[in-house]
Amino acid sequence: MVPAQPGLILAGDIGGTNARFAAFEPSRGFHAPVWERTLSSRSAASFASVLDAVRPEIPGRIAAATFGVAGPVRHGVCRATNLPWVVDSREVAAALGLESVGLLNDLEANAWGIEVLVDA
Repeated sequence: MVPAQPGLILAGDIGGTNARFAAFEPSRGFHAPVWERTLSSRSAASFASVLDAVRPEIPGRIAAATFGVAGPVRHGVCRATNLPWVVDSREVAAALGLESVGLLNDLEANAWGIEVLVDA
């Protein structure tokens, strides 16, 4: 997903232990994030609280965002498997000031990422 307007792409891997975030600048490619942060998801009350904690650190305007979450995603909503969280893509989009955000199961997100792996 490349945003129509300049800005950063925010990606997240949201699991029962950690919430990992990275921001990418499309013009620089997707193999080197311009910012990364990992927080404990177990110590957070909600996905919104974790997102609120990292937002001030993100070095630019977010133009697009997608999150892989540990749990089934149905109609843009995920009830996390190992956390008492409900992640709703519409609420996350509103919080980020975006029209929409991607929300998918974390295993599916990993499968999509295989296509862009490079030799180290």
